[in-house]
Amino acid sequence: MTVEPIPQAFPEPLLSPASVSPPAAERTAIVELSGETTLPGAVVRELRLLRPEPFLVFSDGPGALHLVRADLGPPALREAERLTLSGSLGSFGIADLFSLLNMSRRTGLLAVASDAVQKSVWFRRGEIAFAASNQPEDRLGQILYRVGKLSREALTEAERHLVPGKRFGAVLLERKLIDSAGLWWGIKHQIEEILYSVFRFARGSFFFLDGNLLPEELAHFSIDTNNVLMEGYQRIDEWGLIREHIRSPQTVLTRTGRKPKEKLDERLERLLRLIDGQSTVEDIVRGTGWGEFTSSTSSSWSLPVPRGVAGSPAPTSASASCAPLSPSGPPSRWC
Repeated sequence: MTVEPIPQAFPEPLLSPASVSPPAAERTAIVELSGETTLPGAVVRELRLLRPEPFLVFSDGPGALHLVRADLGPPALREAERLTLSGSLGSFGIADLFSLLNMSRRTGLLAVASDAVQKSVWFRRGEIAFAASNQPEDRLGQILYRVGKLSREALTEAERHLVPGKRFGAVLLERKLIDSAGLWWGIKHQIEEILYSVFRFARGSFFFLDGNLLPEELAHFSIDTNNVLMEGYQRIDEWGLIREHIRSPQTVLTRTGRKPKEKLDERLERLLRLIDGQSTVEDIVRGTGWGEFTSSTSSSWSLPVPRGVAGSPAPTSASASCAPLSPSGPPSRWC
């Protein structure tokens, strides 16, 4: 009795170095049975390696293999077990990603990278739970300082007492540099500022990893993803107008002296008092405590022609003509 051998799923290698055409060879890596793999030269050049670096490996069964730089996100990245989405921001934008994750009620970590800039957004059942960044300007202390919640001296004191393993917010509370309500507001504002900054990414890469990857001590927020999408679109449009006239945080605005036709509300009066011909936009942001976007939007709408478009843009550190704000300016949600 003759026993036929059981056929293998793939009796012969699907690809061998000799069978790969020249264009495909630039994207083909042969994985040996030992696991040893050599990446094609074109891929290695795109990675811009300066030294040997660790990569995380994710497998979708026998059909696909994903390599992700181990430092391309927060520590939670190294705890993930499954890579669900990955791609280029040039072909799949941030708004599309947020919409998809919201509609499919995903829980996991979205990591976005553009050159050296890295931003991370955690989702819980489709809603935003937290956000983080590797940029110094996105640190909690810097954000609290920019909106006037911390003085320069308080920021320096907190940074001096910060030790590895301790969160900056805990240091602020221990040193009585901020109260719990102010800290709560500051962290939420930090998350929102990081989220809206991601909308300005026009190129780069992204990947989404499934799983409950947010540390328990950070899982205190739930931000409506649809609201973030609407605000993100709005900010993209408005920032274009703002940057035409307020090109730098060091821009100085002066008032024209013209009187408003109608009585201003208390918040607009407060903003107008801060525009004194000497204070920079950065000073005004700190004075209002509203954040950079809201303060800049309100200031740009105060310029003397519709939609904040001045006759000539204000250069850095120069004066920009600034008329009193009118109720026909920005929507009340900004002011």
